[in-house]
Amino acid sequence: MATTNPDLINPMELPELVAEVIGFLGGDAHTLAMCMRVNRLFQKNAARYLWQTCGSGQGMAWRTTDEYGLNRWPKIRHLAALAENPVRLQYIMYIRYFHFGMEAELDGGASASKFRDESRYHHYFTNASFPQLRCLQFETHDDEQEYNIGAQLLQYLQPQLRWCAVNGRSLSDRFFSTMKLQCRSLQELPLEGNYLELRNTEISEQSMIDFIESMPSLKSLDIRYGIGFIWSFKLFITVAQQENLKKLHLPDFLDSWIPHLASFPHGSLFPNIKTLGIGLSDTTFETVRPYLSQIEVLYLHMDGDARCTLINAATCRNLHFFLLTLLSDEVLQETEILSLLDNCPILEILRIRKYDQDSGEAIQITCEDITDATIEHLARSRAAFTDLDLRIADSPLTEKSLLAFGTYCQSLTAIAISADVDLEALLQGDHQSRFPDLKRLNIFPPASGRRHYRDPEQVAKRLLEAAPYLITLNLGAENLTPSEEVVNGIVNELIKEKFK
Repeated sequence: MATTNPDLINPMELPELVAEVIGFLGGDAHTLAMCMRVNRLFQKNAARYLWQTCGSGQGMAWRTTDEYGLNRWPKIRHLAALAENPVRLQYIMYIRYFHFGMEAELDGGASASKFRDESRYHHYFTNASFPQLRCLQFETHDDEQEYNIGAQLLQYLQPQLRWCAVNGRSLSDRFFSTMKLQCRSLQELPLEGNYLELRNTEISEQSMIDFIESMPSLKSLDIRYGIGFIWSFKLFITVAQQENLKKLHLPDFLDSWIPHLASFPHGSLFPNIKTLGIGLSDTTFETVRPYLSQIEVLYLHMDGDARCTLINAATCRNLHFFLLTLLSDEVLQETEILSLLDNCPILEILRIRKYDQDSGEAIQITCEDITDATIEHLARSRAAFTDLDLRIADSPLTEKSLLAFGTYCQSLTAIAISADVDLEALLQGDHQSRFPDLKRLNIFPPASGRRHYRDPEQVAKRLLEAAPYLITLNLGAENLTPSEEVVNGIVNELIKEKFK
């Protein structure tokens, strides 16, 4: 009869070995949950990984979801269910990423019958402490706003907090005074909300100024939509003078402020800003641009002469990302786009968009003289291009433009373009890995450019051979032909199978 040697060490009880095993499984929430049933040592190590992220994940800003945004980590309700168990409630100490969003309630199948705001669970954590909390997000919805107010939010303002996203309607001066005292390591603060709904916000201009001036750790600030009508020239100057800030998204700069800028020499504003998002007119941009000598990423919401804007943007030679959102009916010229590319040698991402101000939907811009030859010139001169969004009304572009990108821009990851594309012609010949890094392909064809493919299944398979890492395909939302619907459907089904 075999006997057990009491001197032998059970490898399942070696902390170093267990920690290594659990670390190897750190990205698989289901397996981690099973590991917690092995023994106490496995439970402790698995819990540390499993509970580092908690929340629904709908719109979560951290990389804790798969390519389809499906979150496999514990929900807020799971944590709330442990509130009456002091031992298990200790899992709170492991939480680094806390996201209050909209949790889907399934109707018995795969589809959600309704959604519940996870912020309704705040009261379960009134006396809890979150010693490792780094990132906090409240994905607020109007009908659930009452859950994210006052002291309910203050309990999450922990010393180790680095990133916090919250709706401006939820905030008051007390929130900022508390954050100023308790969150000395805060680095990023995006404030969300609807500008018009924030007219009665409880945040004062002076409170916001005091907060910004007393937070040297802050590197990124997004207040474009989250502070309501307290936005002023004084607040603009306060933000623009902070040497610690590297990334800013601000409300509109008003034309009436232009004369006041004369007293601020170049270099005194935005001293270390690399990323700026702001709304302004073409005249205002011409005035502000000399302060942006180091700018690398620029988001402009433009109301005015788009040509003048492109000319001024072309003087920002360090630009590698440029997004221009047009708010008025402007006509672009091929020459301005090419000039921008010629004068910004490291520009990798270019997106020019226009939105309908009533519906908020993206619509096509008017661009004269642009042709497949223009796109080929762009692709030849910018081999490092990674992202292009150019939606043009009455576009004369064809699959030749996409072929040019596949030939010259091997690093391209996303294309959104208006073009009459024949996928069969595009995928002829040696199509294997023609787009080796492409992940998102959005084609917006003219009404007359709908295609009838003889073998749509073959077209779909060849497309995925040409773009093996594709995760999103859109062949136009309206008036798809039956064969185009088949191509679109097969590609997206194969993508889902690949990433299961």
